[in-house]
Amino acid sequence: MNYKRNFLTDVIVRIDFPVILSLTNDTPKEFQEKISKDFPILDPMQELTFKITQNPMETLNSKKRVIWSFKSKSKDKIIELQDNSLAINFKKYEDFDDFMSCAEIIPDIFFSIYPEIIVNKFGLRYINQISLKEKGFFDWSQYINEKLLKNIEFIEDKNKIRRIINHLEVSPDEDTLLVFKYGIFNNTYPAAVTKKEFVLDYDCYTRVTFDRNQFNSKVKSYHKLIKNEFEKSITPAFRGVLNNE
Repeated sequence: MNYKRNFLTDVIVRIDFPVILSLTNDTPKEFQEKISKDFPILDPMQELTFKITQNPMETLNSKKRVIWSFKSKSKDKIIELQDNSLAINFKKYEDFDDFMSCAEIIPDIFFSIYPEIIVNKFGLRYINQISLKEKGFFDWSQYINEKLLKNIEFIEDKNKIRRIINHLEVSPDEDTLLVFKYGIFNNTYPAAVTKKEFVLDYDCYTRVTFDRNQFNSKVKSYHKLIKNEFEKSITPAFRGVLNNE
């Protein structure tokens, strides 16, 4: 089904691969040039990670990693390139065709520059952060499949709830894993819940190597799988909300 609106805050396709040493510190100039028309804003970030061990004789190891972030003029479409991953993130999602056009072009450009790269993980993720201007912050029975609400019902005094996030992992087939997180995420945590908000987060991925010619079909297949899970998670009343009824 196609709806008139959505509550998607992030739609992400991500490719992981073995470390490319030239991306560790050097600006990916060729990649930047080829995407500059649609992603003209370069906003690099530096990530610092630490390795902590239990052995007091070992020194604390730290590692710096640059994240090359390329943004569209509206800043709602972002490409993040690291030395071991490429991610395309739509902060404003309108329809799958629009997203798919970008998900086709950007990897093609990347692989044309780094043709020897082997993909060791590929995934598609949809994050729905549902926010409604209603009372009854913990009453979602009208909108969400009741089978997903058991943990909320378990707590008698709802005023004590600060966050309820459930985590499920299922394997639709022998090559694929779907991670499903859902519940009351409370964006003012650890303060009390003051808004009617619910998250439906679907992350579908594989670590099985596949031919790059299958990349587009994988995106479409994972999109269909996530779409089916989303439809199972909501009620007819929520479909009315999505259609502004």
